[in-house]
Amino acid sequence: MSRPQDLFDAIKAGGRPAIDALIETRTSEELFLDFKRSADDGAGRHLHDSDRANYAKALSGFANSEGGVIVWGVDCRTGPDGADIARAYHPLTDSAAFLSRLEGGTSGCTVPACPGVVHASIPLDSGSGGIVATLIPRSHLAPHQCVKPVNYFMRAGSNFVPVPHGVLQGLFGRRRVAPVFHMWGVEPPSAQPAPSAPYSADCVVGILLSSFGPGLARDVFLNVYAQAPAGASVAAYEFPDPKRWTCHTFAGRAYAVSVDGHKLAPEAMAMPVKLHVTLVPPFLGDWHLVMLYGHGETNTTRVELRVDAATIDRLTREFSSTAGPPDRDRQYVQKVLGLDQVAPPDVRLDA
Repeated sequence: MSRPQDLFDAIKAGGRPAIDALIETRTSEELFLDFKRSADDGAGRHLHDSDRANYAKALSGFANSEGGVIVWGVDCRTGPDGADIARAYHPLTDSAAFLSRLEGGTSGCTVPACPGVVHASIPLDSGSGGIVATLIPRSHLAPHQCVKPVNYFMRAGSNFVPVPHGVLQGLFGRRRVAPVFHMWGVEPPSAQPAPSAPYSADCVVGILLSSFGPGLARDVFLNVYAQAPAGASVAAYEFPDPKRWTCHTFAGRAYAVSVDGHKLAPEAMAMPVKLHVTLVPPFLGDWHLVMLYGHGETNTTRVELRVDAATIDRLTREFSSTAGPPDRDRQYVQKVLGLDQVAPPDVRLDA
């Protein structure tokens, strides 16, 4: 989670109204936000040389700093206070095609290539014209050298500036930190007759932690709060790997911290906690799941999922009344426990 991710998600989810708001409020360029016009309005068959140069500079500058978002197709001018502010639309002729050209050019703009760059096309009308938003996250592979012009850049205020020698030394000497992310290990559920209910379901979900990028993750932790719907439903925890994790429960929460000597290698997976959830009607409240995880040298990620009682009842009734293949049954677990939701970033935990 980060401020750039939050900005990008808001623009992507908000669509044109989100861009309208940036222009109407005369939003200024800042540490995490940059506006760009395309030199040829994105009408060429290839990415214009000027656009490629601006993109390469932004990739290097944002990736070497704290990340940021480029909004392509908005005219930016200097205001009375000297700040560069969004003035008006200058839309791309074909935003989808321009997005594709950006994707194709990303790997060749910096050395090494910037990981995790994503784009979103935002149409302005029923035609092909529109805006493209580009998210460039802070990179665990920094420093990144811009290919053209050949230099290392960083973000300073609303500008991309060459990296001073002393800072560049620090970037090359900076210890690379492996970010941690979560996945789900969903087991096939079972429909169980309940003495007091016509249908119910038992769900088992392993919470998997993994990492990407160089470096080892040490002192990995996971905190889990699982609240079953009020009524006869129950949520319980299992700790399947007690030799590698120090685990306990308190006040309905589960806590797991990797033992000294246990390290998470890149792309390795670990399962510190399993959830056992029995869903029994009547459902008198929502399903609520909160997780916090990370390791000793990275920010904490917070994930919060909710599913309302009516949805739980409908999905469980459908699952209990008809038989289906394991994939369909796993989809039931993902939906009824909200595992298919994309949780919004929580900037309160952003360091």
